[in-house]
Order: sequence, then C-alpha cells, then structure tokens
Amino acid sequence: MKNVKITICLMVSVLFMATSQGFGDVYFDDGGTHNINYQINDSVWVDYQAPGMQTTVNLISGGVILSPYTLVLFNDSRLNISGGSVHGELQTGGTSQITISGGSVDCMLFAGGGKITISGGTVYNLSAGGTTQITMSGGSIGSDSGLGGESLMTMSGGSVYGDLYGGQIKILGGTVRGTLHARQSSQITMSGGWVGGLHADGGQIIMSGGSAGPLIVGHGGKMTISGGSVYGLSANDGDSGTGQITISGGTIGSPLQLRHSELIIIYGSNFAVDGNTFGFGEITSILGGENEPVRHLTGTLLSGEFIDNYFRIIDSSAKIVLAIGVAPIANAGSDQIVIDYDDNGSEDVGLYGYDSSDSDGTIVSWDWTDNLGDRIYPGGGATLSVGIHTITLTVTDNDGLTDSDTVTIAVVPSTTQPVCIEYPPMDFNKDCKVDFQDFAIFTQSWLDCNLDPPSACWQ
Repeated sequence: MKNVKITICLMVSVLFMATSQGFGDVYFDDGGTHNINYQINDSVWVDYQAPGMQTTVNLISGGVILSPYTLVLFNDSRLNISGGSVHGELQTGGTSQITISGGSVDCMLFAGGGKITISGGTVYNLSAGGTTQITMSGGSIGSDSGLGGESLMTMSGGSVYGDLYGGQIKILGGTVRGTLHARQSSQITMSGGWVGGLHADGGQIIMSGGSAGPLIVGHGGKMTISGGSVYGLSANDGDSGTGQITISGGTIGSPLQLRHSELIIIYGSNFAVDGNTFGFGEITSILGGENEPVRHLTGTLLSGEFIDNYFRIIDSSAKIVLAIGVAPIANAGSDQIVIDYDDNGSEDVGLYGYDSSDSDGTIVSWDWTDNLGDRIYPGGGATLSVGIHTITLTVTDNDGLTDSDTVTIAVVPSTTQPVCIEYPPMDFNKDCKVDFQDFAIFTQSWLDCNLDPPSACWQ
C-alpha cells in the first residue's frame, strides 16, 4: 500500500504542475467559513490571489475531493480536517495553516512557511520545504516523508510508519517505525518516543532519551548520545573517515562496529553496554568471568580486535577514546574553634566533606590529611591536640579525578583567652569580638590623632 500511495502522490504532483486552474474549479476567497461535507470532482482553490482574507475551509464527515484533483491553499487561508478525505493532493504555500484531527489525506505538499498540526487522522505521504512547521501529537503518517530547507517537525505523539528524511526533526514522543535520516545540514534531536532506526548520513543526531533501533553514522555524520537506549551502533564512513560518535550516557546494545577511521569518544562512566556499566578509562568484557580481560584503550586498536563478543573494530584506524571527565569539587566545611573542656590537651572534632560534589559522576573517596601530610581516619571526626590545625580534604570521583580543600581548626584550653582564627575587622583589643571596648579604643585613637597628628594617629 505504501508504494501505491507514493506513486499516486508523484503522479498527481506532476499533473498539477503541468496544468493551471480548470474551468470548473471551486474557489473560496471571501474570508468566510465553508464546510465541505459532499463530494467534489474539481480542484479547490482557497484564497487564490486574495491575501489577507483568512478564508476557512472545514472538511468534515462526508466530504471527499477525488483524485486527480487538488486542494490548494494560498496566502493565510485556513483548513480544518476532522473527517472526509482528500484522494488527490493537498498543497499549501504562504502562511496558510492546516489542522488535522480526523479523516485522511493521500498526498500533502508544503512550500513556503505554512503550519500544520496533526492530532488525528491519517496522512499517507508528506513533503515539506521552506520554513514549514509541523506539530504532531497524534494520528499517523502512512509512508516515507521528506523535509527540506528549514522546515521543522516536532513530534510528541502519533505514529509514522515510514522513514523521515532531512529537515529539522524533534522527537519528544510517539513512534516512528521506519528510520530517521539526518542528511547534510539537517539535525534530529530525540528526547523520548521510539524510533526504528537513526541514520546520521552527513547530518547530526542528538539523543538524550527515548529508544531507537540500530544507529548508523556515515558521510561525516555526527552523533551525540547522553541518554536513552540505542540497540546497536555502526559507523561506516567509507574513505572519508570523518564520522564521530560522542557518548556520555544512555545504554548501547550490541553490536557496535567501527570501520575505517571513525571516532567514538566516551565521557564519564554513567552509561552501560548491554546493561553493564563501563568504568572510566577501561572497558571490561561483559562475558562475566573473573579472569576476563580489562582493555585499557589508549590508542589505535588492531584490525579485527574484539572489545568483547559483539563490539568489534573492523579496520585498524578506528579508534575509541575514553575522554577525561569533569573533576569533582571538594568542600572541607567551615573553619572551627573547639574548646578542650576537660583540659586534657586534646579534643574530638567533626570533619565533614558532604558538601563536596561531582557534576558528571559520583565521589568514591574522602581522604583527610593533617599539617604534616599524615592521613587522618576521621569516621566522621578526629581527635586533635590543643593548637591550630590545617586539615586538607582530597576527594576522588569515579573517573579517578581529584580536588582538594582545607579547613582550619583551632583547639583551645577552656581557661584560655578567646582565640580567633582570623580577627574580625575593628577588633582592636583582639578579643575575637567587636564591642564598646573596641569603640572606645577607636574613639581615643581618633581624638589623639586630631590633637597630635604627627605622633598619635591610629593606623
């Protein structure tokens, strides 16, 4: 059925381009609203040479436009399809708008900057160019369709039963049973839904969610995966060798194949292959045995070498690079003053590094060292002698990257004068607080300075 629909669409398009308006054609161009619930055996022209009219046509149950006749929208006309069918071709240009909630259209051709909203019904074949915008939340597209120019399709629901080619495509939800093709300057972004396959054929694909069948990168295409699931990945760029796949998340199912000199870049460790997590800097065989090898991929792999049973480097120039992730941020907490209440020369203090963070993974270890570099095993705290201590916290993340921060802790006897790690401004008597005594000192200094400036000005 799909091939039949495509053939009919092409034939009608050729017939339309080869002819002009017919003597018996139907014209709606009065700015009013017209309901079609009957059969029309002529072409229908809406707002032809009538800009600014915004004539509205409603195709409802019982309405039929027979093939090979066409329904053509011009300027800023409106078409609402809730039932009936267009067996010929539906064409639109200018800034016309189409809403489809039911019924069916055999062939739909967009040019210019029109808008279409599909929430129901069936479009058997769709072709869009210019700056056409398509929003699909339901209904179905029954066969292969193409987008050109700067056209944009946003899909959050519904089903596409064929392939989608070119243009700018955003998949938020819904189902594409065919393959999405990103060609040359086209871009596909996917954050949800299900797609039968993804092909970066010179264009770019960005995937952060959803599920897709086999992914193929060719002709210099680029693929970025940060989430979602891909069931198999193949890079086959011929002699150009400029294809690139960047992975920072998501799940990659087998098989994965590299030919020629494509490049796969893997960031971090928050992704899995066949459900098994990769560690940073290494790919562990997923065969499950304790003696299975760990591959540290630091350069070019040999031709024919397997990473495991399914992941294969076919040509020696293909590479996998495990890129350096983002370093963690250490936070040793605020500086402290601790009193030795029993005056035994030491006191227990709390060491807390829980505010440390890692933006692209997790922190796996917290190491504390004292002034001399000796390691402290705090277990949430440590015992420090009376005095001022500078304690260093070093955190390490799951990528093996580190960061350090220090905290200063003063342990003072209970009978000692107040001790500050850093005296506050205006604390002239150095008692770790600013009060009336400090104000009196400042006032006396100011008076002395004004009475005998050369010798008594307070600095």
